[in-house]
Amino acid sequence: MASVVSNINLDKFVWAKVQGYSYWPALVLSPGPKADIPEKPVSSSGENYFWIYFFGTCDYAWVPERHVKPFTKCYDQYAYHNKSKVFQVALNDIGIHMQNIESNPEYEIGIEAFVKKRPKSRARKRRSNNMDPLEEDEQAKQIELWCEMLETENSSVSPVVIGVIGIGNIGRSIVGKLIQSGHIVNIWNRTTQKSDALKKDLDHNERLTVHDTPQSLLVHCDHIFICISDENELRLFLQDNFNMHNVKEKTLQDKGIIIMTSMSPETAKNMKDMIEKKGGRYLEALVQWSSIDNGRFILLAAGDESLFKSIQCCTKAFSSSAVFLGDAGYACCVYLVLQLIKGVCLAGLSESIHLAERCGLKVTDFRELFSRSQLYGKNRQ
Repeated sequence: MASVVSNINLDKFVWAKVQGYSYWPALVLSPGPKADIPEKPVSSSGENYFWIYFFGTCDYAWVPERHVKPFTKCYDQYAYHNKSKVFQVALNDIGIHMQNIESNPEYEIGIEAFVKKRPKSRARKRRSNNMDPLEEDEQAKQIELWCEMLETENSSVSPVVIGVIGIGNIGRSIVGKLIQSGHIVNIWNRTTQKSDALKKDLDHNERLTVHDTPQSLLVHCDHIFICISDENELRLFLQDNFNMHNVKEKTLQDKGIIIMTSMSPETAKNMKDMIEKKGGRYLEALVQWSSIDNGRFILLAAGDESLFKSIQCCTKAFSSSAVFLGDAGYACCVYLVLQLIKGVCLAGLSESIHLAERCGLKVTDFRELFSRSQLYGKNRQ
């Protein structure tokens, strides 16, 4: 959920901090008398408090006046103390907003709306098995599962033009399968070496086009798969290249944006709101390697169901099965569950090897015994 802030002047951009944290790029807001926010603190010394929105983290807080500093005047003092990715995202956000306001006094900022956190009960509660993993007051949505084994040779060619941003392990595999099945694919990568190497590996296939900028790729494509590994880098990429802050400009009009980044369900919902405000359609598509050794994925999808159905010709080229799970955030939630299971299995295997060594058993002998057991087929992936 997002809100729009208007009538902003540059004095509202500040450095602010709460107890235990360093100064952070922020915005001073003016909540109305009926705003559903925490009550303004009252200081015994009479110190004033400001209602602050923190860029990057999208948090809110009442901050005492002594911990609020003018942004431009104190830039050199606070801008270089933090090297984290989320801080760089916040710094980039506030810079873009300030530039836009300087050029357009009527500029409006779209920010995530404040949501009151539910007070935690001291009593331990057990979650019902019938409860939805994201919204307890909603019934679980019907899962549509396509679990037939799909061969690349049998997949039809999509009439839409596909774009892939990010040529890492996932992106490279997807592009190769799409080209192999006859699709037209456009690619962009931050470093040109990976794009050029992929084009060379595919024998300079005429169906593959390498673009110099993400904007150029966006113009030439109907649906874009974004394969960026980190959610903060993803947010920064969208803001830098698709002008996400300008809510009036429909940069992504009629474009299908398929996000393949692992992120929290809450972040996924925010991404959906951002993309739809720009006129685009959102789909999160997380991949797990198939249990069958065919170089294909299991695709976990959520978001725009019509977009999911329209890219089935593409997903059949690189996935052995596809699962549509419902609204934005559901695929991310299921992906995290599967990753947790994988982590537990790997931790158990590591502890087992360590125990075997302590018992005097050679690791090679243990591996041989393990490979002959019924557990091997379930854990080797």
